[in-house]
Amino acid sequence: MVDLPPDAFDLPIATYSSANFLTARAAARRMTEQGAGVIVTLTASPSRTAVPLMGGMAPAWAAIEALSRGLAAELGPHGVRVVCLNAAGMPETPQLTEVYGLHAAAYGISRDAFRGRMADLTLRKQLPTVAEIANVAAFVASDRSSAMTGAITNLTGGLITD
Repeated sequence: MVDLPPDAFDLPIATYSSANFLTARAAARRMTEQGAGVIVTLTASPSRTAVPLMGGMAPAWAAIEALSRGLAAELGPHGVRVVCLNAAGMPETPQLTEVYGLHAAAYGISRDAFRGRMADLTLRKQLPTVAEIANVAAFVASDRSSAMTGAITNLTGGLITD
């Protein structure tokens, strides 16, 4: 980070925070009118760990988690729940394929070797899949999780333990 220009550091913080705020605000306006709804946000494990080469991404995700808790506090009395999904990287996605490639290059190893390192950091020795994250998203959006709000749901496979 010592060589990162301030604008490059600020960009993900401003962009991710603003995009999540504007989207949640639009959803909240509709949901509070109807007295029900669930806003689901998504962050990544670096929001809660010390990870090198993340620049402004980790602070951006931490800001979204704080936004989610604040929204839950304000919207809860109006019947609207807010749940944040905090996931470890899902390497089957195009974005993570690219990100893992960048991190692998920075460490001088292959993308597969970097993916293996990340999987080894989890308690179950495998990273979550898109399907696993989608299953939890469907659950938290359903009435079966009606007692959940203001939660940061840990989907890191044990990369982070609560």
